Formats: sequence, C-alpha cells, structure tokens
Amino acid sequence: MPMEARAQPPTTKTLLAPKPCSAPTTTTRPTRKRISHACDRCRHLRAKCSGEDECSRCVKDGLSCYYGDRDREKNKKALGQALHRIKTLEKDNEELVDIVRSLATTSKASWQVRDYAINVLAEKSQDGIHQQQQKAQVLQPSGISPSSSHLDLRKNFRIRYAERNYPVRAPNLSPYSHLSLSDAVPCARYPIDVQAQQMDNFRLPEHYVQPLLSYEGESPMATAYISFRDSARQRLLSGESQDSIFGTEKVEVDLFFRAREVSDPHTPSTWASEYFRALHDIDTFVCLAGIFNFDRFMRWTIAPSAETYASIPPGQRPTPCQRLVPHHPASDLPVLPELRDGLIYDLRDYILASQSFGTTVNWHKGLETAVDINPTSGKMTLSATFVEHVWDLENWSFSGGFAAVFPELRRRYRILPCVSLPVTVVRVDDLLHKRETVLRNLQRQKS
Repeated sequence: MPMEARAQPPTTKTLLAPKPCSAPTTTTRPTRKRISHACDRCRHLRAKCSGEDECSRCVKDGLSCYYGDRDREKNKKALGQALHRIKTLEKDNEELVDIVRSLATTSKASWQVRDYAINVLAEKSQDGIHQQQQKAQVLQPSGISPSSSHLDLRKNFRIRYAERNYPVRAPNLSPYSHLSLSDAVPCARYPIDVQAQQMDNFRLPEHYVQPLLSYEGESPMATAYISFRDSARQRLLSGESQDSIFGTEKVEVDLFFRAREVSDPHTPSTWASEYFRALHDIDTFVCLAGIFNFDRFMRWTIAPSAETYASIPPGQRPTPCQRLVPHHPASDLPVLPELRDGLIYDLRDYILASQSFGTTVNWHKGLETAVDINPTSGKMTLSATFVEHVWDLENWSFSGGFAAVFPELRRRYRILPCVSLPVTVVRVDDLLHKRETVLRNLQRQKS
C-alpha cells in the first residue's frame, strides 16, 4: 500500500514589520605605526617594536636597545670604500714593481723614474695627502701659507741645457733571472770614450779621480769654472811652479771686498773671491765659506794629489756619482754632496735659490774675527777660527724655501722653519778702514 504523503502545513504569506531606523555603526581600529627597522632584541623575539631609538619593549624591560642593521649599513659603505682603496693600492703596487725593475740600470732615466716612484708613494701616503691639502690652502683667499716642510719648488728653479742623450735600455727581470755582464756594469750604456774614463776611475786611487764632466751644455757658470782650471793646468805644464799658481796657503779674500788691480795675481783664491763678488743678496759669511771651499777644490782639480785632496773640506769632496756619471760642470760647485748628486740628475739654479731664500753658516763673531789682515802686507785672509767653523757642516743651516728647491737636504741637515733667511748685517767699511790703516803704516815704514 502506498505510503501516505506526510501532511504539509499550509503555507501562508506573512508580512514582517520593518525594523526601526537607527544610525549606522562602524567599528574603528586604532591606526598602527609602520616601522622600517626593528631593534635586534625585538627581531630575535619576533615581537612588535616601536622603532624608536629606545623602543618601548626594551625601555619596559630596562635593557639597552640596539639597532645592528643601521651599523651594518655604515659598515657596508665603509667596506666599499676599503675595497676601492685596496684596488687602488694594488694598482699602485703593480706600477711600482715595474718601476723598481726599471731601476736595474744607473742611467739618468732610471733616476727620473725613481723620483717618480717617490712622488707616487708620497701622494698616496698621509704625508702626501697633507701636502696636497697644504697646496690647496695656498689658493684659498685666506692667505694661509703652507708649512715649508711640504713645499716643493723644484720645477720653479730647473735649468734646461743641451746635453748628450744616452740610450736607455732597461733589462727584463724576473725573480729568477740573472743580470748579464752588460746589464750589471753601469758603464755599459755610455759611449766608448766615456766607458774608458769610467773604468780608469775604478782603477785609480781616490785622490786622482776627477769629476766626469759633460761639455755639451756649457754656461757662464761652467765657463768660469772650466776656463780657470784649464788655464792653470796649462801654466803648470808650461813650467810655472805650483806655489805661484796656488798663491799663499791661506785663502786671500781681498778681491771679494774690492775690484781687481793690475798687480793682483790669478790664483784659486782670487778666482773664488771674484766669483762670489759677482753674486748679490747672499750672506757675506756664506760667501766667505764658499771662497774657502772653492779654493781648496780648485787646487785639487788643477794638481790632483793626496795632499791637495786632503785639504778639501769633506762636504766639497767629489762623490762617486760625480766621478762616474757625466754631468754639467755647475753641479760640482755646491758645498753639499747630496745637493751635487741631486743636480746631476735634476739641474736647478742653486745660486738663485740661495739669493731668494738664503742659507747661513751661523757665524756670530763678526767680520773682523772671520778675516785677518796681515800686518806686513795688508792682505786679507780667512782666519783659522772661521775656517774651522765652516769646515763642519753641522754649523750650516738652510731655510725652508731653499730646502723646497732641494728636498735632498731634508732629514740630513738643519732646515729652519722659516721660508727665507735675511742676510747678516756686516760692517765692511770698518774692515776696509782697518786695512787702509795697515797699508798707510807700511808706506811710512818704507819711506
């Protein structure tokens, strides 16, 4: 029997009463502060961080708040700068290695390369950076003058002259290579005549080895030196005695204070006196010291011997570089060996530098103590006290400006902080008046 369908309740349509109108309600959430960095402690706890210099959680717990990511950004920048610096130094290092390899020869070019290498190192060092800062200050309107220890005035005083250009051949070297004989001997790069003289210089005793001069670039300064030397040598070869050529053992300085007269002889001391008389704005006692040095050096160049060589002041004696490297004659005259060696490879006007900036022998005893007047002849000669004083290079001082032209002197001699030195005030009239008194007394005695 079919199942009866379940009765369904009657469906009726009912109308629901509308709800009373009410104001719309919206739930507002508090705005959350967005932070870009969290402190290290909140990051480790995976907790919310207020992002302040001292976050609220760390302040509440009484702990120090530390943001390591900020330091990491700084370290990242510093690391990039350090890497750039390392790459720059590696490049400079490779460049200097090539330079050192080229220094295997003792040629002039290799010395120029050496100076370039020193400049590269100076520019990259802290002293070099300070030097560049000092140079920049010169251009500033404030007028701050740079320290004399960082001045470099070499290019302002360089002298160009025509010289023989010798070919330069730098051997290819490796850590395991050996120099050939031609590479090992410094003379190999010069012409045959120069090589022969250089090899003779190796064999001769020291007091016979003369400076190796180059005559291609003569100048008035060189002519004054070479012409007198050759003239005196010719007089010696013609039979004139050495005593008449040299004059008295004491160094006469009359012609430094007065003009030449017909009766005045031609000796090394009179030549040196006239040489320095022609110069101006150089300290008088420096000139007197130069006259003594030039006299002793010229005696030896005219007649080389152990005796004449021993009479040269140690600072004026030729260096090995002067004996083996062809150079301009003017490079032989300065008193300092480091200065002469520097002039061989980089000729600069040391007379103009001395006139511009000044040097001193620190003589404080006056002109009458430095110069003696012979009571029997009236000749003026350098006193033994003054000669002993200038013989010692410890008594010499140089201005900062002079050292800027010749940096070879730094750390070797006394360099004064001032850029220039004033010349010493001397009473020349009193000395000449004293000499005239002696001469008048001699005339009275003769009459």
